[in-house]
Amino acid sequence: MAATTWSDGDVDRHLQLVRQSERPALGAMARAYDWDQYPEPVLGWVMAQQSVDMQSALATFFNGAPERFNYLHKRDVPEKFRGACRVLDNICLRINSGFYLMGEAEPAAEVTRLDDMLAARLRNWLKAQREDRREGSLGRWVLDEAMMAAVLDPEALVPLGRRPLTPRAVVAPSSAQQSKQQSAQQSARRERARPATRGQARLPELLPPARCAVPHAAAQGAPVTENVTGDVIGEKAARLGAVLAEVARVLHPLACKIHGLRQKIRGGRG
Repeated sequence: MAATTWSDGDVDRHLQLVRQSERPALGAMARAYDWDQYPEPVLGWVMAQQSVDMQSALATFFNGAPERFNYLHKRDVPEKFRGACRVLDNICLRINSGFYLMGEAEPAAEVTRLDDMLAARLRNWLKAQREDRREGSLGRWVLDEAMMAAVLDPEALVPLGRRPLTPRAVVAPSSAQQSKQQSAQQSARRERARPATRGQARLPELLPPARCAVPHAAAQGAPVTENVTGDVIGEKAARLGAVLAEVARVLHPLACKIHGLRQKIRGGRG
């Protein structure tokens, strides 16, 4: 859909368009949507769909011009922009929790990178975050820097024993990889069917199933090489990222007050 068509129709028409669209097209629709129309109901629905890829999520986030309100208290945001800010809240939380996957829009690509303009904007945002941290201040939307580093460089090596905090690029499996994966699945089914001996428990009973990037990649047919322990670590890291993002929003009013006091002190010295 062309971006100019978003100027036509009411909110019900826009919702009808996105809900009737094929799931792979939602990322492009989110990137093209006009934030001056109905961002909260329309983008709020689109960005809650797992078919939206990380590239589209970041592009949509920056299309909402978060820098306008990043240092304002929620009460100070003009009423007509509060819905858009709530959408930005949700997008930021999902980005940090690993909800969106890299390469989802182009599953045949072995490595999917951000385009140059989006990567530059992301780097500038992260640079501003680091400067805020040095000054003891905090914006409303704080992106996970470890995850974003891996998004900017998806081929970066990960230390042994750790899973990347970033969603993985979806890789098209070869026929040999598919055969190997099918054999592994058959072996796993036979192992589950085998009764456990006395004093012995099966691993799935001891460790909860991971719900992060690896199961999603396996659903797409990508080979999974991480062990179960790595999956659990990745799940805990994703949950921790979500908790830290929530803590950042709770502490935002205090950070704003501190920032204001610093500005007053600097003004008094000048």
